[in-house]
Parts: sequence; C-alpha cells; structure tokens
Amino acid sequence: MKIEYLDNVNSKSKYDELKETDFSCDESSLSTDYMKIRDEIIKDFSTCENSCKNIKSYQFDYKFALKLYNIFNSKNWFNSSIAANFEFWQYLSLIVIPDLIFKRHGNQEEYYWSKNVRIYPSTLYWYVKMSYNQNIQYTEQMLASDIFSTDTILNLVERSGKYGIDLNVTRTIMKKYYESRREYYSVLKDMNTFRKIMLLNTAKDAVFLPELYEGGTDGYVDMLFNIVLGGTTNEL
Repeated sequence: MKIEYLDNVNSKSKYDELKETDFSCDESSLSTDYMKIRDEIIKDFSTCENSCKNIKSYQFDYKFALKLYNIFNSKNWFNSSIAANFEFWQYLSLIVIPDLIFKRHGNQEEYYWSKNVRIYPSTLYWYVKMSYNQNIQYTEQMLASDIFSTDTILNLVERSGKYGIDLNVTRTIMKKYYESRREYYSVLKDMNTFRKIMLLNTAKDAVFLPELYEGGTDGYVDMLFNIVLGGTTNEL
C-alpha cells in the first residue's frame, strides 16, 4: 500500500478544482488500494445514511465515525503516525471521498483541508479514538447517548489540551460524562457544560500533569467535573 499525502498548497488547488466539478470523485485517479478504501467507506456511509433520518446530525456522525475507525484500524499499514498526519486526511478528503463530505457539509472548505482539526474524516476518527473505553461495543453504547451532540465532537477534538492529545484524559472525561448522566442529566445535556469542562482541562493542563495529580488521571478529571458541576465558573 502506497500512502498518499496532499500538502496545503495542492489541497487548496484541488479544492478550487472540486468547486468547479460539484465535488465529484475522479475514480480514475485512484490506485487500486485507494479505490478499495473508497468502496468500503461508501458502503458504510450509505449504511449510516439509511439508518438515520437526517444525515446532517450527530446520530449520523457518530455512527459513521465508528465505521471509519474500524476501517482504518483494520489496515496493517495504518498507525498512529499516519493518523496524526493531516496531509493523509487531506488526500482522503479531497481525492478519495470529496463527494461524501459534500453530502454532509457542502462546500465548507475547513471540512476538507483548511482547518486541520475540522477535516471531516480525521475529526470522526479522532473522536472515536479520544473517546474509546473498554471495547468498541461499550464505546458505541456511550457515544449513542443523547447527552452528546455535534458540539461534543467539536469540543473534544478541538480542545484537547495545551500539549496535545492526552488519550487517558480525554477517554476518562468521556467515560465520566457518560456515567454521570443519570445524576446530572439536565446539566450534562446542555453542551455548554462539556465545553466548560474541556476549556478548564486546557487551562489546568498547563499547570498539572494529570497522571501526577492526587488520584491520578481519575482524580484530575474528578477535579474538573467538581469545579464545573459545582458552579465555580471563575476557574474558567
């Protein structure tokens, strides 16, 4: 498998070209391997589309995210370095599945290339990776909860922390948010609560090493929740 990448200069050029062609995919330009990936993604995209009343919804996004996560994690050539390379996702978005992204987001360029943390397939993949707990079945059960929304995806992926993504922290936040739903449902259903927790994490992450906090990562996340749910908003 030859991994393809697309830098920012060529991404802009390709995006401008796509605007003139209704964001259709030129399948003749794809290698056999990438054509197989496209076919897999199209199949899963269609499955999610058929199971959802509205493609422009969180329900569609989390279902499609889980399928994308499974597709790429099943490839022996895919690894964390590739997952973290935005030029890989830009190639996928602009060359392999531009028509699918157009169906979900129209011609908003940040979902194709111009804003790294919003490239659609990358965002969905990392949403699952940053949320993953126990196993894929539990993770799916968790992400299906109605306390989560498209704002959750945005705030989790875009506000990971000053020093980058700490998977232990993001996964613990998602697990605690999900498991707190019965006690704090009305508060947690308000997505401004999740935003406050992620903002506070960004601020505290610059001061504390979560794994060295009293109680470790669990204790650190408990502290975030106690401040936000306790209403101490001056910490934000």
